[in-house]
Amino acid sequence: MPIRRHVLICKNKDCEQPIVLPPSIHLGTSPHRVPWPKDELPRNFLCRSCNRVYEYTLQDVRPALDEKQDQERANHDDTVFRLEGGCAGQNCEAQVRILAVGPQGSGTMLIKSFWLRSAIYEKAKCLEGRLCPGLLAGNVSAQIDPDWE
Repeated sequence: MPIRRHVLICKNKDCEQPIVLPPSIHLGTSPHRVPWPKDELPRNFLCRSCNRVYEYTLQDVRPALDEKQDQERANHDDTVFRLEGGCAGQNCEAQVRILAVGPQGSGTMLIKSFWLRSAIYEKAKCLEGRLCPGLLAGNVSAQIDPDWE
């Protein structure tokens, strides 16, 4: 039986694959509520299909039907991870947060090393609001994003 989900559509015109968001992140709210942090601020998301990072807003979230069988659904991406580090922009000392959706059992070290290795930063922004060409190598942290728990 199909389940209603919410997705972001990758902004890369050569990809346009859905980034499936986990169900509602706010306890006690309807499962049909659009899953997005309460502050409603834009977020950078990594598309794992094409490895590109774009900024998305609440208005980019779209409803979709998940046609997977229950057994397939058991291994789905159910967690939003936050990858954070320094902006690689010239003369920029701001932090950059990139969100990636994946299975909770992945572990944050795998997330950090695998997903950032080949990421391409298209329209991602640092916390100062400037376009970011990438993360500085080295001190990048990975955790389950507290805004999505």
